[in-house]
Amino acid sequence: MLHRDGLEDVLVRFAALQPHALTTEAPIMRILAGEPPMLHAHASIQTAGRYVHDPELLVLCGTLGICSAMYVPLTARDRVLGCITLVSGPSGRIYTAEDLRFATDLGRRAALVVDNTSLYEREHRVAQVLQESLLPKLPEIDGLESGSASPSAPNHSTCLTGSLAVAGAGI
Repeated sequence: MLHRDGLEDVLVRFAALQPHALTTEAPIMRILAGEPPMLHAHASIQTAGRYVHDPELLVLCGTLGICSAMYVPLTARDRVLGCITLVSGPSGRIYTAEDLRFATDLGRRAALVVDNTSLYEREHRVAQVLQESLLPKLPEIDGLESGSASPSAPNHSTCLTGSLAVAGAGI
């Protein structure tokens, strides 16, 4: 995380306290429960106080000088994967409905990337297990260590189940 005024440590702590320091009515919690994107054009420490039950998080909000916020769901295949929180601070920038539309599109695209990555990893694991299960069972021979490999593994990798070594034979 980066902060233009060098408050990265404050941002890290701010993120670490969420969602645990929030009430169920907090925008992030409502987004995670399936509500649509939210714009809080004029946020303040007073409005934050309604959604926070940890005093440390309120102090961090004050340190960051939050003045405007947007909360956008990361939704893919009708599942909420998370929430993007965009906050404007001491610059005084006030988010608009147009900003919220842009952020919503960004959230939709980011969610698809996360979901596609998850699907690919799951598919890759299944293919690997299947390939390993199809490898032949080799007979055990005294003095010989054997194994088998699948040259058609994803990404041109090789699934090895052993190695070939001849013990003591002057070969």
